[in-house]
Amino acid sequence: MPLRIASNKQGVLWNGSFFVHHSLALVNRELTLALLDDAAFTARFDLGIAHYEPPTFDAGVDARFAALAKRENAVLDDLKVTVRHRWPPDFAEPKTGKLALIQPWEFGSLPRVWVQSIAESVDEVWVPSTWVRETYVQ
Repeated sequence: MPLRIASNKQGVLWNGSFFVHHSLALVNRELTLALLDDAAFTARFDLGIAHYEPPTFDAGVDARFAALAKRENAVLDDLKVTVRHRWPPDFAEPKTGKLALIQPWEFGSLPRVWVQSIAESVDEVWVPSTWVRETYVQ
């Protein structure tokens, strides 16, 4: 049963892999844990997480992960933004709010279908490096 988070805070839904063993999941866990440790963030926002793929390990393997497990499948009252970081990418517009896409790409120019999809439905693209930023800009 989903946890309903009722507050006057704006909602942020983080969509991606969390409790699996690969780099995107590691990045998702560490970024969301950092946000939850930031008092300025938690004063303004409620964070929910939505798994892209089924977990392959239990959140209990690390005490820090309990904070994330409590936010799995949360229903956020005032969802303002969905942050999506997963592979393969999903460019679909969220039902509510804006879409921020984290999508590393290190293989030359972007696939053309990505460029069109991003232009049509993504509000912001977040990238991990200046090199990836330049790839998107070009």
